[in-house]
Amino acid sequence: MWHWPSIENLVADVRYGLRVLRRDPGFIVVAALTLTLGIGAAGAICSVVDAVLLR
Repeated sequence: MWHWPSIENLVADVRYGLRVLRRDPGFIVVAALTLTLGIGAAGAICSVVDAVLLR
């Protein structure tokens, strides 16, 4: 029988992660805010560099 151990491990890790996140919803809020701020800051910096240095 053909097995994909890496995919099976990935599915198990995702299930474990979802169980942990369900137990601590405050962590979800902090993680989402951190990602949002990081992505927003990176976008703002790229826009400023493009406008000031490249044009």
